[in-house]
Amino acid sequence: MTARVLRALSHPLVHAMGHPTARMFGSRPPAALDLKRVIARAAERGVALEINAQPHRMDLSDTNARRAGRAASRS
Repeated sequence: MTARVLRALSHPLVHAMGHPTARMFGSRPPAALDLKRVIARAAERGVALEINAQPHRMDLSDTNARRAGRAASRS
């Protein structure tokens, strides 16, 4: 799954990625992604990652949201 997401993030028409982990509490676990690599590619390409704080979604944890913010500021 990581390879597919990295390839999508590299497409020139992609500017944002919604629901990066696709997690839904009680019905779907998070996708098996290497989030460090996904965050790095998104930062490198200037792609926004959605932070969805709905209680049943919460796609990026606080740790990964901070990691994405730091990566974006370095790019």
